Parts: sequence; structure tokens; C-alpha cells
Amino acid sequence: MLGVRVSLELGPGSPAPAWMMQALDSVQVEQSDHAPNGFQLSFVAERSADAWSDKQLLSSSKLSVGQRIIVSVTLAGVPTVLMDGFITHVQLQAATPTSEAKLIATGEDVSWQMSLYEFSLEYPYMGDATIALLVLAKWTALGIVPEVIPTPSSLFSFEDVPQQVGNDRDYLASLAQDHGYVFYVSPGPLSGMNTGYWGPPKTYDSPQPALTVDAGPATNVTELSLSLDGTAPQRIYGDILDTDLDLEIPVVTLTSTRLPPLASKPALIFNTPYVRTTLFQHQGLGVTEGYARAQAITNLSTDQVVTAQGSLDALRYGRVLKAPGVVGLRGVGNSFDGNYYVQRVSHQIDRKGWTQSFSLQREGIGSTVGTVVP
Repeated sequence: MLGVRVSLELGPGSPAPAWMMQALDSVQVEQSDHAPNGFQLSFVAERSADAWSDKQLLSSSKLSVGQRIIVSVTLAGVPTVLMDGFITHVQLQAATPTSEAKLIATGEDVSWQMSLYEFSLEYPYMGDATIALLVLAKWTALGIVPEVIPTPSSLFSFEDVPQQVGNDRDYLASLAQDHGYVFYVSPGPLSGMNTGYWGPPKTYDSPQPALTVDAGPATNVTELSLSLDGTAPQRIYGDILDTDLDLEIPVVTLTSTRLPPLASKPALIFNTPYVRTTLFQHQGLGVTEGYARAQAITNLSTDQVVTAQGSLDALRYGRVLKAPGVVGLRGVGNSFDGNYYVQRVSHQIDRKGWTQSFSLQREGIGSTVGTVVP
């Protein structure tokens, strides 16, 4: 495709052979803030001259289950790693009178390896952030560098002994959910390198260049719809039993603690008194853990008050829209202009072009910035 070059590696530093690249028909990569992320590679599956009994792509075993695949794109001279993962499924679509045979390889990011083994482990005197760091450290051989953001309630644990029963990926996701956090593995910046992130959504990242609507030649968005769900936010109230003092301690959440805010009029505040108030029903937690769990519920409820679904032309945008991240949106009016958290981007690349479909979100209407990054 003019202006874009796609590269495949069969493991770090091992470029795919030329015959495989010639057979590559399309690439789809899913990036989001929840592991696992996925990919799909479609190849034209011709029989080889010296192996008529089978398709060359199958007889070579280079696209078998467990093969590590690194997908990179170069746009405007800038290389970007889109995916580092493993093939988990291979499908052959037989040729018909109107279509060629296709071999489709589907896979997940390198966190797939973290889902293959289940453990029964205890983590005495460790808070959740320490546990997350310890679990991620086991996977440095995959090029995963841990990035763990602690919370005040996750540094130490003296009230109980955390217990893992299951695989590492699911356990990290469960720990993250308890704090209103996210867990994902993102590739790059170099081939074979990955970041295992456990922490709050990165609303503090530097904004990417703006997505532009209805601005003549400056328009780069090809499709966009926005939604406001004013019923999503919820406050939490209830009691937590302090076993040491044998007292019931009240717990109340008033607002989200996500920082920085992306909306000037967060629905949790500006929709009062029309905000759901939910009874806290988690039992068996200490006071610190209880407050953290209640706040996590409130934080998660505000994340998708305003959502935007759309697509853009990558060549017109001139760069890779990254997820997770922050991006500006302009051209849709005062209520919906401003910065958003990029929760998901799906890249579809073929010989006709490159489309990036995206999902954006924030906690309300109105912009917190006067202008977005152009």
C-alpha cells in the first residue's frame, strides 16, 4: 500500500521470508486497555511448486500454533510495533470458483503465555501492587517490562493472605478490577520489547494529534457517533465491619478519583440529584480494602459516561492512533469537543488502505482544555 510498509517477524530479529510477505493479503490488530489483545493475518494460500501435496504456508510450519509474530508498520518513515504475540488458531478457507484459498492465522499478544499455566499460590504480607510486580517479573523472558502503579491500599496486607488460584493473566486482571485499574501488555517501542501495565487508565498521557470532524480538507475522521449515558455513574454507601475495633465504619464515595479529569462537567456531579446510589455489599474486607473497593466501583462507573465510536483514514491522519492513550476530538461542538481516553483501536490494513476504528470515553461533557493538539 502506498505510503505504508508492513513488516512481519517470526520472533524478535527474524524477518519473515519474502515468499510469506508476498502472500500476505491483510492484517488486523486489536489494541485496548484489557488483556489480551489480538491479531489476524490473512494470506493467499497457493500450493508450492515443490510441495504440490500441501499449501506452502502449511508445509513450512512457520505459521503453526505457538509461533511468535511481531507486526510492525512504517508510516511517513516512522516505524511502530503494532503487535507482539503468538498464533493460537489457524484456519484454511478453500478456494472457490470466485475466490482464492486463504490461510488465516489468529493470535493473542504475549500475555497468552501467561494464561497457559495455573497456580495455587499464597502471597503473605504483600499488597496487590507488590503481587502484580512479582507476577509480571516472572515473564521478563518474553520481553515484558513491568509498569505497576501502587494504590495506598495495595502496598501491604496484614489482614489476610492473598491467594491466587488460576493463571497469571486472569489473576492480574482480577487484582486490577478490585482497584478500578486495568491490566494489559503493550508492544514496543522496539521489536521484542513489551510493557506489562497494571494501574489506572492513563488519562494523564500526552494527547495525540486531534481527530477532526467536519473541517473540510483537515477532516481525518470518516465515521463517528457519540453517546451520553447519564445513568452510568453511581455513588456507593454502606458500612464496613472493623474486626479489630468491632465497629461498623461508614463508607461513602462522592466523586471519581481519576486524575486528571477529561470533562469539565462530570456526570456524577452535574447530574445530582439524579445519580444512582448503591448499597455496598462486599463482606469480609478490612476498612482500607473496603474503601478501595467502593471507590473502584465508582471510578469504573464514570469511565464510559460519554463514548465515541468511529473510524479514520490512517494516511490522512498521518500516524498511528495508539490505544490506550489520550487524543483530542474537534468539530463536534462544545459538549463533545476536547480530550478523550482512547480505550480501543482496531487496525485493518490491506492493499486498498488502512482503517483505524476507535473507541473513546470520558466521564462527562464539556472540555477541560481550550484547544486540542492540532
